[in-house]
Amino acid sequence: MSLVIERPAPHGGRLEERVVRDPALGKKLAQSCAASYDIQATVDENGTPVRNVYREIMSTCYGFFSPVEGSMKKTEVERILKERRLLNNWIFPYPLVFDITEEELKDLGITVGDRLLLRLKGKPFAMIDIEEIWRIDDPEQLAHKTFGTPEDNPEVVQEPFNKKMPGWVIYKSLKPVVLAGKYTIINEPKLLPPFDRFWYPPVKSREEYDRRGWRTVINHQTRNVPHIGHEFLMKNAAYMGDTEPCHGIQVNAIIGVKRAGDYPDEAIIEGHAAVNEGGYIKPERHLVTFTLWDMRYGNPLESMLHGIIRQNMGCTHHMF
Repeated sequence: MSLVIERPAPHGGRLEERVVRDPALGKKLAQSCAASYDIQATVDENGTPVRNVYREIMSTCYGFFSPVEGSMKKTEVERILKERRLLNNWIFPYPLVFDITEEELKDLGITVGDRLLLRLKGKPFAMIDIEEIWRIDDPEQLAHKTFGTPEDNPEVVQEPFNKKMPGWVIYKSLKPVVLAGKYTIINEPKLLPPFDRFWYPPVKSREEYDRRGWRTVINHQTRNVPHIGHEFLMKNAAYMGDTEPCHGIQVNAIIGVKRAGDYPDEAIIEGHAAVNEGGYIKPERHLVTFTLWDMRYGNPLESMLHGIIRQNMGCTHHMF
């Protein structure tokens, strides 16, 4: 009996896409908000940007993080830190929150039940329906619990994480107040070149696989420009299909804040496109895409998240 692998269902059973595409409805929803807030980057102790929550909002609302729908409640964060599961029991590795300062909360004058308009570069972008407001008592402790400590996780953590680890810095740098609730994008941002032609959120990626006749797809996770090792890895790993080699090879690059010294996002995405355009891998079998995410560098937790993202995109196989 031959093993034939079919496309997986989304993580959680369905794609959670929360994007309003009707401009009139988007304006109406914006007007229903109690207050507005200009999204800001998370910065470290030196004022260096280490994260921007708009990327998490984009990836949440377009279904990359399904079944997550927004900023997490305190009980959900606590369960993730303890069991790496959401409240609905589905596996998920990281807390995802929308954080502000106490002063910002006071100035906004918002409370549970309100709807907050989120502005990006001065323009309406999304909204959050506030279901809970809670506090991060100790951001540094949250960072330790997210990635583990030698005392609690000696099998995987040999030394305490510190400011040398980007993901740890992100959680340590969070503001103390969390607004928990579902996000909705009400004004789709226009992606600029070169990124616009590589934007394949899960609904679109699954449609593209259908259009190309791909039943099996292996994903190449990357945050780097391609080199000959990547080329041979993709070509050889694609033979891991089922009764036949994988029909498609997808590159999914991580676009967002990374370590100092990593390649610029444009170089990464256009470099992988050059592999396709130069015919190093058959173009009909190769698709370059990206996900918006500020890398946490938290393997194996990071691997778990990337697996969820590519399952939601419709991939049957994964290589790291």
